[in-house]
Amino acid sequence: MEFVLRALLIHKKLLDPTKKTGFNSILLKRYNVPVKDLKTSEDILKGFLNITDDVTLTHMSENLVRCWDNYAIGLGLPEENPLKGLNLISFKKKFSTSSNQRIYLQYFYDFIDDLFKAYLEFRSKIREAYGECCPEEMEFPLHLTLGMAHEDTRLGKNNSYRNYFEPSPILNGQTKSVEEAAILLERLVAMVQGFMGEKLTATESIQITPNYLGSEPISLRSIPYYYDWKTINSKWYFKRSYNGNERYNLGYRAAKQVDAPEPVKNPLLYDIERYNAFRIEGHIGKNYRTALTDIIQQKNKFNLPFEVLALNAIDLSAILNGKEIKCHIEDLSSDYRVMITGIVCQLQQIMAYVGNLRPKRTTTPNLNLAAVNFTRDFYISKNLVDMQKAIKSDLLKNQPLSISNEDIIKNLALRDVEEGEKLADFVAKDVSNFIVNDKAFFDYIIKQPDLLLIFLQQLAEIVKYLLAYDLDKFDEEAYNKLWTPYSKTVASLIKEASNSENEEIKSYFSETNTGLLFKCANEKLFALKEEYLKRIEEYHLLPFSVSTSKNILVWNIKREFQKEELSFCYITELLIWC
Repeated sequence: MEFVLRALLIHKKLLDPTKKTGFNSILLKRYNVPVKDLKTSEDILKGFLNITDDVTLTHMSENLVRCWDNYAIGLGLPEENPLKGLNLISFKKKFSTSSNQRIYLQYFYDFIDDLFKAYLEFRSKIREAYGECCPEEMEFPLHLTLGMAHEDTRLGKNNSYRNYFEPSPILNGQTKSVEEAAILLERLVAMVQGFMGEKLTATESIQITPNYLGSEPISLRSIPYYYDWKTINSKWYFKRSYNGNERYNLGYRAAKQVDAPEPVKNPLLYDIERYNAFRIEGHIGKNYRTALTDIIQQKNKFNLPFEVLALNAIDLSAILNGKEIKCHIEDLSSDYRVMITGIVCQLQQIMAYVGNLRPKRTTTPNLNLAAVNFTRDFYISKNLVDMQKAIKSDLLKNQPLSISNEDIIKNLALRDVEEGEKLADFVAKDVSNFIVNDKAFFDYIIKQPDLLLIFLQQLAEIVKYLLAYDLDKFDEEAYNKLWTPYSKTVASLIKEASNSENEEIKSYFSETNTGLLFKCANEKLFALKEEYLKRIEEYHLLPFSVSTSKNILVWNIKREFQKEELSFCYITELLIWC
């Protein structure tokens, strides 16, 4: 056959640049967006119904059916479509109309989300294997379009008015991709056939399984609790199945395999660093106290890096006792502890600098303090905890603090400095005695060195207060009674230092050194306390409140006929998935 190549110009109106694939465009909606007040557990469950609306389910059903119709034969699979007549709306009705299964509605949403991710993974692989997502037999007629006449379409983005070469899988070495695409298509069928959400009961045990979240493909994730293991396992992860290692897939029911390896039976005993999440399953429907106790026991037993919060959706004060209310603000308490450590670390550096100033007696003092090596990391983690325990123990016994200001400064900031006399040695002395006996040895720094002594004493008092009280006992007014006189002392020091002959001292005690007053840290501290009080007030006044704290597992509890049931498990971001 001979061809004569001729360049022809035609009007673009005669061409249809759109490629109709026959597939619906699908995106899943976010939960409770736009935000609405959720006042009962029924509101929470309806939220899952709203984001799995009939239009989305219909489009998903059609796409899954078309996947088999379009690709099964080319992938070496039977022509008969096992998904024919699929109607995901009927799946949803099993949950929405059954009072016993209604609390498992969230698992139906998870199932749809699984299908969506598995569909995207299949679509990506089939495009890799076929070159074109949905090739048409008349895609390449005798006339080939080369693009707009006034545009260069050889390089850059794909142009809808140009026919591109799409290699055959046989020619581009994609045989294995075809095999993987076939397994991924069979997995979509297995997920539909193996979904057992309507069969879930509260009698099964609670299990925690390492998992992946985020951009990782669903193949790498643990197999969820709501799938029949025998139906889904061999199709879940192509690479493992291809190598005959499907028994190494993790999942709620993985340990029940006859040939399950030890790391699959007890995955929490082994390395979990590569995972970024956990699946916590089997708790829905159980008495929340039983479930909470079980999960916390497993968390502690296996030293797992997450926190658990218990929330109710009806009557918080009647269901949750004081311990659980404290648990509810655990995220704030954790933030408070981290914030306090950060502030104390900042104050430690200030104390290390000022406390290490040396008296001028017979030798010239070393003012090059930047060269001094302080091992702050060790002492901030070790000595800080020890001092905090001692201070809280004294407060609990209602006795004077055994930790002095001198102890605070020397143990926290000056453990690794050069031996010899330094300003911190005078902290325990009365200021008037210092002025009479020792002031002259330090007036080379500033003319009123007693201000430095007062500065250190006030700084130590602030540190003691921060170590003494947890978030619930922290009082902004009491804290300001310590900070206000300290800030006035700082102002006096800045004024005095401006006349100092030592440039380093002049630079350190200046308006530009904002770290001396740590105002930003204080504002964050006050905001955290305000949020704490706000939550406490809301939970006393309202029958229901929703908390969406990052990286925290959130439960909402439903109380019916004097029977407390765990009715909802909603996950915020990244760390834990139920």
